[in-house]
Amino acid sequence: MTTRLITILFIVISLMSCNKPPVDDKPSGPQYTWLQFKTKDGLPANMINDIAVDQNNIKWFATEFGVSRFDDLNFTNFSQAHGLIDHKINCIAVDQNNEIWCGTDFGLSRYNGNQWITYTQENGLVDNHIYDVAVDGLNNIWIGTANGASKFNRIDFVNYQKEGDQSLVNNKVRTISISSDNTIWFGTEFGISSINSHNQWFTYINPDNSQAYNLSSFISPDNRVWFGTLNGVSRYNGSTWHNFSLVQGLVWPVVQDIAIDNVDYMWFATRRGISWYNGDEFTSLTTTDGLSDNWVNAIATDQSGAIWIATNSGGLSKLIVLSYE
Repeated sequence: MTTRLITILFIVISLMSCNKPPVDDKPSGPQYTWLQFKTKDGLPANMINDIAVDQNNIKWFATEFGVSRFDDLNFTNFSQAHGLIDHKINCIAVDQNNEIWCGTDFGLSRYNGNQWITYTQENGLVDNHIYDVAVDGLNNIWIGTANGASKFNRIDFVNYQKEGDQSLVNNKVRTISISSDNTIWFGTEFGISSINSHNQWFTYINPDNSQAYNLSSFISPDNRVWFGTLNGVSRYNGSTWHNFSLVQGLVWPVVQDIAIDNVDYMWFATRRGISWYNGDEFTSLTTTDGLSDNWVNAIATDQSGAIWIATNSGGLSKLIVLSYE
């Protein structure tokens, strides 16, 4: 009797195993390891505000005390003594000539590989308090400031401010992103504006005021526009907006920066950790998982696929992806 019962149980278990649904072969998320970098490793400060990666995979960091260049071996730091207009760097970008552009509270600094050159309102910049810098397909430099935006072709500044319907929706331009068709997207403290190559302006205002206040932006390869706000992420596909926040799985609604990795996962930097989105669901990482600080100001991927995370007081975290399975 006992032997027969065991045999029946074995058959049932075998049948149940055969009827299991097929395993989804879509990557569920990265398998990773961490590296951490702080002032003891060569950074000039543990507050990192922004990240840029140049054409040679050199990482450039905007910090509380200057600019830091990292070649994966050594940090090289630049301060006001080297020609920067101010020690606190708010944002950083790389142009098509591999030159470095930095925004501060007191103007714009450019590094041509040999020296730093400064531009302020005296040179035509719309305002000295800079929030963001971006580069368009024609290598023009776009600067988002506390009182409008500027376009700079290395000779002249063209300034944009709120002036009726065909203009910026708000003068506090927190973030700028540029699509493949050279449409310029401006995220402001009260809505979004865009200007296309035909100089046509468009305005988008979310009825939810907390999502109308934009902090960050990103254009993904499918030409979707992503904006990080005080209350999550808004994504625009050219016709409709889709919003993501805590309910959908973001670790925190205040989204400081946005990036994309080698398998098109979207990454979001917040003040309570980072989240990635695989197209279906969010997964989050915090200090519990190895992040050096939960307040994350910026996030970027380099040419090797590593994720660089700039924090507010914990220096840099480098997330090395071992596998996406």
